[in-house]
Amino acid sequence: MCSYNTGFTWKAGAFTQFDFPGAVDTGVFGINARGDLVGGWDSGLNSTEHGFACSEGQCFSFDVLFAGATLTQADDINANGQIVGAYADAGGALHRFLAVGANFTSLDFPAATNTLAWGINSAGQIVGNHFAADGVRHGFLAQPDNKAKPQ
Repeated sequence: MCSYNTGFTWKAGAFTQFDFPGAVDTGVFGINARGDLVGGWDSGLNSTEHGFACSEGQCFSFDVLFAGATLTQADDINANGQIVGAYADAGGALHRFLAVGANFTSLDFPAATNTLAWGINSAGQIVGNHFAADGVRHGFLAQPDNKAKPQ
């Protein structure tokens, strides 16, 4: 028996199913105050996960542009449209990314074996967790260089 995932949103006391166009599996992981959605989708069992973003009814798929990346998952979007998420490299290690428009930046925590980004606010502060070489999980808060104030 096969099991597939579908995304949902909650608004005004009601759930609404959301499936990325053409996807078999959809995971909605982040939503901002405007209602922009981000997440991951794939076309079925054993297929590659791709990131997606939807704004004002328009959805697009994306993959990080790093050599050897095998999957992309978008985990959060802020009011400025900046997206954070995770991608896996050819060896299976997880890394975090920041997408600002079409520009992707890989942002690994120093000396970590795996780094995940779970949230980003309007000031560009990123929260997540990373795993040290001994396998212990730690949380982090990454501050942007511009030190903007949340709106």
